[in-house]
Amino acid sequence: MKYFYIFITIICIIPTFGISILLYLIIDDLIKFNNKDKAQKLLDESNFIKDLYKK
Repeated sequence: MKYFYIFITIICIIPTFGISILLYLIIDDLIKFNNKDKAQKLLDESNFIKDLYKK
């Protein structure tokens, strides 16, 4: 769980296209392993972060 927060922090600091691809791959993996709740939470957080940068 510690790494999850570090990862979210990195996304906040470096909002690059590469991070989006990485996030997509992680969400894809979580869905494959029937971990839809975690995947949805991650997706919601990434959308929230993208919205912050649009403003």
